[in-house]
Amino acid sequence: MFPSLENPNGIAQLPGMPELTVGDLPTFMLPFSPPHFRLWVAEFVSVLDKVKWVLGNSVNELEEETVNSLALVKPIYPIGPLVSPILLGKEETVEGSVDMWRAQDYCIEWLNKQEPSSVIYVSFGSIIMSSENQIHSIALALKNIKRPFRWVVKASNARKDEFPSGFLEEIKKEKWVAYPEWTDQPTNSKLLVDFFKIGVRMRNRGEEGLSVEEVERCIMEVTDGAGAREMKRRAMELKEAAKKALGDAGSSNRNIDRFISEIMENHTAITFNSSSS
Repeated sequence: MFPSLENPNGIAQLPGMPELTVGDLPTFMLPFSPPHFRLWVAEFVSVLDKVKWVLGNSVNELEEETVNSLALVKPIYPIGPLVSPILLGKEETVEGSVDMWRAQDYCIEWLNKQEPSSVIYVSFGSIIMSSENQIHSIALALKNIKRPFRWVVKASNARKDEFPSGFLEEIKKEKWVAYPEWTDQPTNSKLLVDFFKIGVRMRNRGEEGLSVEEVERCIMEVTDGAGAREMKRRAMELKEAAKKALGDAGSSNRNIDRFISEIMENHTAITFNSSSS
């Protein structure tokens, strides 16, 4: 059942997915989404008729019901997580990196000096531009909580006058909070909080925007709250499942082998056309 997209509280029941509200759907599906996003999605769906396989950056054991539902439309092979082995507790075995930017040495050195699971990491990705209200509220909350943190802010979004007075000078001395804004972030937030249960949802306060108190509440809930220990336990379970999937006999590794084998079996159907100039 699919509701009217005009009502953000309408319930969307999608095969293989937990119950979502319209507000939990990717924003490019909603009426206010820019036309080029909707066009991109339409083009992607149309291409599905022309492909034989779909590879997904996921783990079958974590999203089995969703994968099985999608497989009814087109064979899909989860081969994830596509992350650096270091994030899964393994050594990097190949040259290069999946990171868009190289980590600064002083950041790594600083992190190595902190207690395990003690650092708050704040990042809104490489595209989102945080508002002055968001920067101000997050900065004050981090200052008030007095915990070690690393906050990644785009250079073009880091105007000093948007931070609280004295904040930048003071910080030189010294599980997940979901705050979705666009594209697939609302859906990811819903899954992290209500399905995987490894985070809390941070929300704006009406027209006032993001409050300092809301940021503090969310940080404290995932670090010292009643459910913090259970969230960490769940997060470690998911990490172990991801590591297992990429192991020699893991589901993601098997899917990669299966994909390659099917390509080899179907190589006679592939033709190469060349023209001489």
